[in-house]
Amino acid sequence: TARDRRLKRDIARLAELANGLGVYRFRYLWSDEVFVGVMAQEVLEVMPEAVVIGSDGYMRVNYTKLGIEMLSLEQWTSRLVAGVPSSRALRMDHRSLALASR
Repeated sequence: TARDRRLKRDIARLAELANGLGVYRFRYLWSDEVFVGVMAQEVLEVMPEAVVIGSDGYMRVNYTKLGIEMLSLEQWTSRLVAGVPSSRALRMDHRSLALASR
């Protein structure tokens, strides 16, 4: 699945990984489902080996190389509330959960 910013809408930054990469809430242009993940353009600057450019010209992120996974907003929120260890590595401001629910 493409992770390129050009294919996303309703983008809002929710948090930051320890390496400085932003974690965003977004929808793909063709879908109303809300996801939480990274932007390929940012990943390219920090960890280029985790980005592949497809034959269609869009960037894709290998989340395994980042040590994280793309989640639906519902999955992400429930992990935060449950205190899943990987979610504690995120630096978040007080608005993050409010932004996530929009």
